[in-house]
Amino acid sequence: MTYSQEEIYKFTGQYDKIVSVSFRYGSESREKYGNHITGTFYYTPAERENLEQIIANEEHPKTDGQIKFKVGRGINKLTNEQIGDLRYEGILASDIIEILSFAKHVENEFSKSDIRNLPDPITIKSNFSDIDEEELTLWTNNQRLKNGYKLISEEINRHNGIILRKYEDQMPNEHLKNFKDLQTGEIKEKLKYHYLNSKYFKDLLSDEEKTEFEEVIKKEVDAKIQILRKELEKSQERWKEVGIDYKQALAWLIHFSSNFRPERLTHGKIPVWWDYESLLHIYMRHVSETQVGERFESKTVFQYKFKDIKRVIETVLKNTEDEIIEHFTNNPERDFKKVGTQSIYFNGDYYAFHISPNGRLRTFYKNN
Repeated sequence: MTYSQEEIYKFTGQYDKIVSVSFRYGSESREKYGNHITGTFYYTPAERENLEQIIANEEHPKTDGQIKFKVGRGINKLTNEQIGDLRYEGILASDIIEILSFAKHVENEFSKSDIRNLPDPITIKSNFSDIDEEELTLWTNNQRLKNGYKLISEEINRHNGIILRKYEDQMPNEHLKNFKDLQTGEIKEKLKYHYLNSKYFKDLLSDEEKTEFEEVIKKEVDAKIQILRKELEKSQERWKEVGIDYKQALAWLIHFSSNFRPERLTHGKIPVWWDYESLLHIYMRHVSETQVGERFESKTVFQYKFKDIKRVIETVLKNTEDEIIEHFTNNPERDFKKVGTQSIYFNGDYYAFHISPNGRLRTFYKNN
């Protein structure tokens, strides 16, 4: 046996190296996947924990067995079924004749307990001063719809709010009834904020509309307060004392989320998105700066700086996007979950999450 499970983990697997794996002549793996495959060895949280303990001993066993493997789509000429078999069943260590990888400095991210870093985003400087942001929004939404992409509710409402502001006086009643109650003249509740907000930025609000806009904003703030209150009630038994016991965390939470509106987290044909309730559920439990309440103190926290949390969530969801889209295309009424051994590995951590059939992210947390 050229390679054992333990040696593969010790020299390549624990570092998440991209490797090229070649198979023995006559082996089952060569018969099924070809001469070689490229990707990374994949381990569940329990498998990593077990192998970490084994290789910590200088004299450790060398055993054969199945090792899961994750390949990138398009890198190998494999079917979706073969990719799935590699990911969930794996390849036999004794089928491997050679493992090649780049010789560069690497670290075992899984065993590190300090703060992790994401690469700085690439900044492209552009001048959009002569572009109407609302017109760009309408064009982008229309292109998405034209190409079979779905919009989230917030995007639909904003789109319609802008349309109503632009064409209200020219719109025939048969179209206008989709935006307003024709008898009372009242704009549909879900469009009202976006309609008035559009007029506000175009400096078109009448005095009466300014008052109405203030009332709409107050109503939305009150709704947020109720959602926050419910989460605080879950956080500890004497929840009214949270403001005393967790004053700084609560102040930070309120500050950064005060202007939050529902937004998409992925950009595929079936988007994943979050609302205020999703945001609070995640940040109050799993972000160290905003973890609030004694009941949430035992929850795992992300090993990232506050500013990077959203990017981590977006990256993990993007890495799973093909599977999410396939699931909701075939099972539009069923939730999508990645929990336990199916948690998604990224940069040293495993992440579990739960998405509702409408694409709303319900939970997201570190699973190791």
